[in-house]
Amino acid sequence: MSKEKYLIVSFAGDNYNVWEFRLKSILRDNGAIEAIEKEDFSKSTDNKQLEAKAQAIIIAATADSHLEYLKDRSAYQMIKSMEDSFKEKGTRSKLFIRRELSDMKFDERKPLMEHFIDLEKLFAQLGDAGSELSEEEKVNYLLLSMPKSYEGIITALETVEELKLDFVKNRLLGEEEKRNRGVTKSVESSIFSCYGCGRPGHKKFQWRSTQQARLKTGDWSLQGRGCSNWKYNGGRDDSKANHRQTQGRGRGKSFLTGTENTEDSGKWGF
Repeated sequence: MSKEKYLIVSFAGDNYNVWEFRLKSILRDNGAIEAIEKEDFSKSTDNKQLEAKAQAIIIAATADSHLEYLKDRSAYQMIKSMEDSFKEKGTRSKLFIRRELSDMKFDERKPLMEHFIDLEKLFAQLGDAGSELSEEEKVNYLLLSMPKSYEGIITALETVEELKLDFVKNRLLGEEEKRNRGVTKSVESSIFSCYGCGRPGHKKFQWRSTQQARLKTGDWSLQGRGCSNWKYNGGRDDSKANHRQTQGRGRGKSFLTGTENTEDSGKWGF
């Protein structure tokens, strides 16, 4: 089978466990998995074709810089050579991976899914090193990796008995999506400009709602999301009279007509 069909990433010294998992899947699909599982497989003439296929797949999936590990070896010996050199195992590797898991923190500038993938890689590496994590341990590592801004959702999750990793991931992704919607809404709001005063972040109807509340209650100190550059005109609900330029005199343009105001009165040409 061609390299292009399987999109094999050439092994160059990193993430051996992931590479080996993919390689075994491809060998199995080609009926050549026994070539790397049985030490004497290559000695039988009946296996000559499968042995050649297994070797070709392994070589195609290895970077030029690491071909020295494969030369003059059977398929079984090729994998054994790679395992001895790159597969993480032993107490030292276990401690190193656990330390890396403990130190891992989610960077909120990146997608949360990327953080999940990085954690899963370490979980897999720890398993390959001979130390399988329980579901509870995986959940704990994930929750400990979240920043303080997620403390609310984490506190809520801690009240649930027997947390499952997939459930926790879905809840955290939901929280991320909710936050992203809030940011988008805020950005969209800042794009619009009031056609009354021309300032961004609100629309004219929001100014009128605030003004009407002031007129109804008589409380002229009420603040709203709308225009802040209006003047009290004796109680008349007159938007034209209330919209005045409050930051000094000068020339300006009407936000309705686009014509330039040439008067030196400080008004906005309504």
